Amino acid sequence: MKQLLRQIIVPTLGCFLIGSIASTSAFASVADPGTATTSNGPAVLVSGTTVSVVVPEGSDNSLKGGAVEAVVEQATGTLPSSVNLKIGYGNSCAGSQATGITACSALLASSYLIAPPTPPTRKITGFRTGARKFIHFTGGDCVNCGSAIDDGLNLAIFSTSIGYLPVQLSPFELEPLISTNTAVISGNFGYDPINHRIISPSYQLLSLRNFSTGNRHFQIIDANTTGGQVYELTDNPNVQPPVTGFYDQGTCTNTSGVNIQRDGLPDSGAYDTVTGIAYVTFRSPSACRGANTVEDIGLADLTQASFDSFNNVWSDPAKQVQTLTEMTNLGNGITGIAIVPGQSYAIVDDQRETSFGNLGFGALQLPSTSGSGTPSIPDWVAANMPARDPSNKIWQMAFMPNGVAAYTSPNSGKAIGVLVNRTRTYVALVDIVALLNANRMAGTQHTIDPTINLVNSGIITYVSLRPHK
Repeated sequence: MKQLLRQIIVPTLGCFLIGSIASTSAFASVADPGTATTSNGPAVLVSGTTVSVVVPEGSDNSLKGGAVEAVVEQATGTLPSSVNLKIGYGNSCAGSQATGITACSALLASSYLIAPPTPPTRKITGFRTGARKFIHFTGGDCVNCGSAIDDGLNLAIFSTSIGYLPVQLSPFELEPLISTNTAVISGNFGYDPINHRIISPSYQLLSLRNFSTGNRHFQIIDANTTGGQVYELTDNPNVQPPVTGFYDQGTCTNTSGVNIQRDGLPDSGAYDTVTGIAYVTFRSPSACRGANTVEDIGLADLTQASFDSFNNVWSDPAKQVQTLTEMTNLGNGITGIAIVPGQSYAIVDDQRETSFGNLGFGALQLPSTSGSGTPSIPDWVAANMPARDPSNKIWQMAFMPNGVAAYTSPNSGKAIGVLVNRTRTYVALVDIVALLNANRMAGTQHTIDPTINLVNSGIITYVSLRPHK
């Protein structure tokens, strides 16, 4: 009965809301200003004029327990001190705008739901996901990886080494696991909270000895049915007969002289609720680093996609992989991405900063319409974080999967990107439109003028996660 009510009530409510919002697109947003559509970030919670983040202390390769909750924006007054949350090896968090609950995956066997603030503490519910073995990627490993929220279904979605796990938020209840069939899960999956779909680009690490990879997939999974309905992209080389195109942007030559697929490591997924366009980032294979760093990003206009439930495949005539020239400052490729809810802007970064990485990040102006033609990203800009944080310590990106998020400011209406540093001492709030509007370096089209002081210009604002220390 619960599943039947979901299938009836949620689509009806969604149709009512979509019909009531004017849009230049074939699709209209019903997402809250803080609803994340990617699973690789800290949680953002918007309540009135107050914006809070919940940042897990750990990462894929960091066994550090706990999380910190901090107010990063409010209408007036001094920001309050942060609050420490006692969870396990926190990995990735997502916030429910409807209930105030935060869902945090943890690196090992348990994950957590954190109830809204009830002074002096927040109630934390830990639970076993059923996953025990690590799943490995070229950038890290995890048992429980990303997390996302679907307020329309009252669910948190966790990616685990054995599949996607839906968890009912209130009252708490584990739901049937969603299998990905022969594919592995995406550690940094995207989520469509309007149509209730998991955006799951993935690859498999075949050998820990030589880091060989394969078994690439791009699945769209309907989370609005018990056990999920999995659709495989027909362009996938693993689907027979294979249809080439999406993963064939180019190759790089490794040290043995062998050509390897340039876009062979699909990394993160994201979804634009304004247009219905899904995005896929690609991690650079080792042979493609340096001068050949992968600057590619995939776009799929899901408003034009076809879904074949009999053969469990999907196709899209409007998909493409676009090269974002001058994004070579992201040493491991464009890995992290977060799209601003309700606005067609995104922030991107290189999550694995400490290995072949640097201080690179960037902003994207996304296509504002969909439904016809092949959408493409009209503008983007590459920038570098200031080398040191306000305490004069070296800034390092957050490592993976967590560290990048986005929201629409309830006070200014601005598109704000959120970057977390490796030591979890600061978040940097990025005014995405101001970054896109800043002067570009002479002789370039997509590189910010390096003489611009990002802090003094107001493009970056730091908020301490440890103001009491």
